[in-house]
Amino acid sequence: SEEELLLTLSNYGVKSVWLSTNGGTNWVSKDETGHGLPDIPVRWALFNPKDRKQVLLATEVGVWSTSDITATNPGWEPTNNGLA
Repeated sequence: SEEELLLTLSNYGVKSVWLSTNGGTNWVSKDETGHGLPDIPVRWALFNPKDRKQVLLATEVGVWSTSDITATNPGWEPTNNGLA
């Protein structure tokens, strides 16, 4: 929806994934210490169109995902099985 937005930053040493649920008025970092995502540039992010809580990230070292982007700790995990 127009209210749910993802923002990614592509650099080292920065919080790379941000979520807004109110059209960009407020942003919440989804890249905190302990969330599972290494300090890597994130190139793109997308919501799964069939499950808006699931998010996929394209990074410098492959694809990472979470099954619940709305959780306080989304628990990012590598999702590279079956990729070239």
